Parts: sequence; C-alpha cells; structure tokens
Amino acid sequence: MLWKKESNDRNAMYVDLFESSLNAQEPVEVQYLLNKMSRLECNTDVSYYKNDVIANTFRQFGNKKFEKGQFYDAMELYNKSLCFANNGSKALGLGYANRSTCFFQLKMFKKCLADIELAKQNNCPAHLIAKLNGWKNDCLKLMETEPDQSEMGEPKLDFAANEQFPCLANVVNMQSNDEFGHHIVATEDIEIGKTVLIEPCYIGVTKFDHYKCTSALFCLDCKENNLHGIECDMNFGCPAGFKFMDVVRSITLAKNAFSNADELTVFVEDMLNSDAIQPSNLVDERSKYRAFFQLCPDWQTYELHLQQAYLFYQLLLEQRDMKAFFHTKAHQRFLMHLVQHHISMILRGAFNKRSAPIGGVNITDTYVNIVAKYLHHSCIPNVCHVFKDGSINCIVIRPIKKNEQLFISYITWDMFASEAERRAILQSRYVKCKCLRCKLKSLPSDRRMQSDDDFQFIEKTFKMHTLHKGLYNRKQIDSMKEKCFRLLQTYGPGQQWTLELLTEKEFF
Repeated sequence: MLWKKESNDRNAMYVDLFESSLNAQEPVEVQYLLNKMSRLECNTDVSYYKNDVIANTFRQFGNKKFEKGQFYDAMELYNKSLCFANNGSKALGLGYANRSTCFFQLKMFKKCLADIELAKQNNCPAHLIAKLNGWKNDCLKLMETEPDQSEMGEPKLDFAANEQFPCLANVVNMQSNDEFGHHIVATEDIEIGKTVLIEPCYIGVTKFDHYKCTSALFCLDCKENNLHGIECDMNFGCPAGFKFMDVVRSITLAKNAFSNADELTVFVEDMLNSDAIQPSNLVDERSKYRAFFQLCPDWQTYELHLQQAYLFYQLLLEQRDMKAFFHTKAHQRFLMHLVQHHISMILRGAFNKRSAPIGGVNITDTYVNIVAKYLHHSCIPNVCHVFKDGSINCIVIRPIKKNEQLFISYITWDMFASEAERRAILQSRYVKCKCLRCKLKSLPSDRRMQSDDDFQFIEKTFKMHTLHKGLYNRKQIDSMKEKCFRLLQTYGPGQQWTLELLTEKEFF
C-alpha cells in the first residue's frame, strides 16, 4: 500500500492512504478532531507558556546548586529559567546574569562575557550592572594569563575526519557483508581510548521541544536554525502533540533540501527504484536525507500507523509554508506516503533514544543518528558510546585490529542482567546476538582485577553514582578517565572479558 500509485501511468498520483480508514469504525479524521480538542485544553495550561514566576523558581533552585559548587547543575536550572522567562523581562536578564557566574567559575570566559552582554541587553536590574562590569573586567584580565575553558570537555576525533563521512575518524569506514549488512570496520589498528565517531543527530527532539510553538519557550534560541520558520508557526501542544516533533523535523529537513515538491518527489522515487542502500557519503543535506530515508531497507514489511500519519499530515498542512510547498493534490498524496515512511524510519530504522512510541503521551528525548545505526550490538563491545546533547560519541575500549568490526552494546544499563533477560531485551530490538558472552552463557570473575587499586576506586565511584550527581572538577574527570583507560589496557586487550570489566564503559 505504501508508495503505491493509482495506476501504472507515468503521471498517476499516489493512492489516498486514508480513504479506507475514513469508513472504519474509528476513522482517522475523528482522531484528528479529538486531537484538536485536546490541544485546545492542553494549551490552557500555563506550564507550556512563558511565565516569569516559573522562571524565577528555576533560577532560585539554580542558586542553591551554585552555593554548593554544583555549577553544571546550576547552569541547567538557569537554562530552564531562561526558557520560561518572558522576552524583555527582569527574569530574563537575571537568568543570563546568574548563568554568567557559572561560566566564570568554570573558567569559560568567552561564554561568561557573552552572557554578561545578554544580561545587559535584557532588562537586568540596574543594581547588578556594576557587578556585571566587574565580572567582565575580571574575565578580561584572567584571559591574559589563563586558557579559556569554553571548549574544554567538548569531544573531538583523535584522527582526521573521514572524507565521505565526516563524523567518522579516517581509521574506520563503512562496509557490507551478508551477516551484518552495512557495518563499520577499522582500516588500521586502533588503541584503547581513541575517539572514532562524533555524530550530531540528524533529528534531535528534547522533551522541552514539544512545548515549543504555542508557548515559544525556545523561540529566541531556535531562530538560528532552519527549522524555526516551520515549527514556530504551528499550533500544537504537549502532550497532545505526541511524538509530532520527530515527524515535523524530518519532513522539514526534506523540504528544506529541495526548491520545490517536484524535485523532492523525483529524488524520493529515484531512491525507491534504486538497489543502493548503504549511504555513499554524508557531505550535504541531500546525502544526509538520502541516508535517513533508506535506513529501513525492508520498509515494505512494516506496520502502517495511519492514525498517527493522518494526524501529522493534517497538522503539517495547517502550516502555511508546508501548504505552499505541497500545494497540489498530487503533492499532498505524495506527502501522505512521505509522512508514513518517515514514521517507519524513526521507529525502526534509526539509532535513537526513545522510551515512548509515536502516538504515546510520555514525552522523552529522541535522537536520530544515521551512522550510529551501523554500529551493531555485542554483549562484549569494543567501543563505548555516549550521548551528549544529541550527539553520539564513540570511544575504543578494547584494542581493535585492522579489518575488525566495531561493536557497541545496546543494553548499556542492563549489563548484569541474566542471559534470558538480555535476550528478551535484544529480541525487543530485533537483535540476535552471537557474541562470545552469549555463547559462553556467562563470564568469569577476575580476582586479580578486584584487588587492583584503580578498579577499587572506579567501583566505589560507580556505586556512589558520583559521575552522575556532581563530579564536575576537570582534574577529577581526567583522572577518572586515565584510571579507566589504564584498567582497560591492563585487563581488556584479549577477547575474553570478565564480568567486572563490563562496567568500565559506563564512565565515558
């Protein structure tokens, strides 16, 4: 049914996906009307709108974290305060002023100076201007003798970038075989601790983004990206918006890569008629969209989500730029199929972080990364993956030989689950693991490792969850990484891993 035309005629339109559903017991248009009613009710909730009271509450929570020296936690709360603060309000100026103090304490001098200026431009109380000027002078003086830490901790590849896939290091590349399909292999030996992939998400949606358009919580920030013109003209709320933002953003990226709907249609039909699945490169917006569209080579076998597709389709056409882009009946038929195809890619084809399905009401962060999809699972991985602001970063945790495949673990937080539990988790993700751990059923313990000073320190820190609740000192973090890498180098080079070693990847 998906991507089927009304006839074999060259100029035939695509079939109406929703026609048969309109006669069903619960037609898709009823769901759309119910959603509109839900949005009206949802949008009366002030928690989705600019609100200085909420902004000040978050700022006060941030102040308490600042007093304890928990500057990153304080910054996160100041960020939330800025999101809720009304444009031009005192709350906005105070939010920038307070956040600048965090940047100052962390020696992120350039960011501190930027926030000082933003505070002045956004109605910061007059009695704080003198303090702001003092911080500015201190910043400028310290910058003469101390390095700026604004970029400190930002992940970087440890090798030059791959020419065709810039998010990959040039010591790895894409390959394909019958067993794993498309996957990533090393083109030379790689040692422990090297970062080999830093991939920004193709689509990134945080739980706060679902509040965006009617509340404009993020409008000041999102004006700088190419999604602003579409999203901030739409009328939907959370939770009535479901997982709408995933679809909005993927359709918007497709639209923005082409000058008109006819160009997009030709591009999509070329992909549908092509046998090539593995992306040849990711160097521009069209190549990235091609890779996203082709994430599911077996999309014909997937369930159709017509209720959700109809809802998203109608909401998209409520937006004036989308309506102008898909302005003919043929274009709108094409859009029906495109929306459903994108839903399949998001649900099944992408490497993402999602705890609620499209159509669910639980709002969670969702990150769709393309290249990371080709990192296959092993219960004893050789690469550790970490999410950071929608980007997925991969660090080698076992020596990788030339032509060896890169593996990550899909069950990061279930390392100590039983074999049956692990298999159930993997089965839910359509994975059949054949790694050594699955073949052996269990892994041995290493008493020599348990007595190692580095291991004892790491284990203690892990149990205290320090890394997740406040280890912010740069020296402490670097020391922790050094201990982890040293332990991995000592006990992890061989293929036989111990149960203890499986925890080390959690720290990167």
